[in-house]
Amino acid sequence: MEEQQVAIYLDFENLAISAEEVYPSKDKPLVMQPIVDYATTQGNVCIKKAYADWSKDTFSQYQNVLMEQGFELVHLPATNLQGKNGSDVRLAIDVMENLELFETINTIVLGSGDTDFVPLIQRVRARGIKVISIGFDHSVGNLVKNNSAEFKSLEELIGKPEANSLSSDLVQERDISYGRELLIRYIRNRNNDEPVLLATLKQDLLRLDPSFSEKKLGFSSFKKFINSFLGNLVNRVDQTEKDGLLLVYLNDVDIPQNKRTNLKEEAQAFLAKNIRFQKNKEKRLAISKFLIDEYKENKEMTMSQMIDFTSEKMKNLAKVDIRKFINLLFSGKAFEQIEKGRQRPLLFRPIKLRGTVNNPETLEQIYINRVVEILKNRYSALTDDDIKALLERK
Repeated sequence: MEEQQVAIYLDFENLAISAEEVYPSKDKPLVMQPIVDYATTQGNVCIKKAYADWSKDTFSQYQNVLMEQGFELVHLPATNLQGKNGSDVRLAIDVMENLELFETINTIVLGSGDTDFVPLIQRVRARGIKVISIGFDHSVGNLVKNNSAEFKSLEELIGKPEANSLSSDLVQERDISYGRELLIRYIRNRNNDEPVLLATLKQDLLRLDPSFSEKKLGFSSFKKFINSFLGNLVNRVDQTEKDGLLLVYLNDVDIPQNKRTNLKEEAQAFLAKNIRFQKNKEKRLAISKFLIDEYKENKEMTMSQMIDFTSEKMKNLAKVDIRKFINLLFSGKAFEQIEKGRQRPLLFRPIKLRGTVNNPETLEQIYINRVVEILKNRYSALTDDDIKALLERK
């Protein structure tokens, strides 16, 4: 069998910013070696490219590490006032050009969570080329995950999020019941009752859900995951006599169709448990007014200090609710980072309110907009009216 030829393209700004949110107390939180190691497990890595505005400290601090790993650094300076640099367009052009120039490429590793890349992923896969998306769970929408052949979580490669992570509110942990449901879906829809090779079964489950990973469910190997269902969904696991490959014999049982959770109910639970959405508009405005009054005069404070200070002054609210509220405002770009402290870890980096945020109503609207953005990214099937109803539900 010919060795797979792999090309890796990193939307580096997207990954670096997301890494800061997952590991906010760490310097240079985006560790490159595990990413490169993972790409090499897919085959011979023949192209490595990383895209960013390398004049910015947040990204330039990684330049030496990337060059040591053999990456070509593509410089894309900001082209508008919002700091956009067109990295998605340039990256997409490079991918399509490289596929024309180097016909041996058969696997693309795409590092980004940006849904703008979905048409590119679809076009590349239509050519019969495998696309593996990598990124941090909270910043990669289901559209990207489900359109890819496989999604690899960077939390799985680099390490679990920190306890004070800005992303911890946005990720729902999966348990063994999810793995069981996925295996049931496979059993229900398979074409025959023949045993299946263990390696083939893993690929089949990834086709059903590209984000499946047994490690997220607490198993060190796929074999251990399958063995956990012995005597239930799995009859036995045997080795073939000829080459010693593992065959999985699945039980042919009439498994009742599970009643799927209503999508709106799932989104409502996510709002309450993960985001801890402040339904009461008066409370939202009260927090917003406090932040405006304290920080409207260009007052600088780290996010950690801001959360502690606000919690101390607003004792009628739980600290966890204030933390989640401020985290959403930060990711919604209500604050700007002070240039002199940009090389510090995110949690200890001085920030201040943006000049355009000068009243509680504006700040509260940023909070609402960010919540809506998260829901749309996570539950793409929900309409605008569905989301509006969820936010207004008492």
